[in-house]
Amino acid sequence: MNYQMKIAICDDDENDRARTRAMVSEYLDIHNFHVKIDEFESGEAFLAGDIGDYGLVVMDIFMQSINGIDTVRRLQQVNSIAQVIFCSSSNSYAAESYDVSALRYLLKPLEKGKLFAALDRFFAEHTELRTLSYRANRMDERVYLSEILWVEADGH
Repeated sequence: MNYQMKIAICDDDENDRARTRAMVSEYLDIHNFHVKIDEFESGEAFLAGDIGDYGLVVMDIFMQSINGIDTVRRLQQVNSIAQVIFCSSSNSYAAESYDVSALRYLLKPLEKGKLFAALDRFFAEHTELRTLSYRANRMDERVYLSEILWVEADGH
């Protein structure tokens, strides 16, 4: 399957990463969004990859070496359109998250409802401009591109 968008989850705690991935995956399944999710255990590991392709990054604040805020500052030098949801056990960086235009700042343990609300906001902005308009039976219709299933040449 071809993925139109990628989401990165960056957290040094394996359990928090797995919990976040499970909630994001549940959200994507509910809304039938086909998105690739990558996980990273540190800011350094994330920045070492091809970070230009991510539409959304779910970023922990407190990690070894480089923290989440500094990681996002470096991300924005390469990818200025990626949106960020910060997750932290403390609200001590909440004000600073505005400096990097964070979409949301959520406290751990993550509450599914709050994460889903942040994802709703992200996907509403992301999909609003990505629609296909057509006329059927004299009616104007509009479909989000994310709702269209892409089939590769080999049929999968």
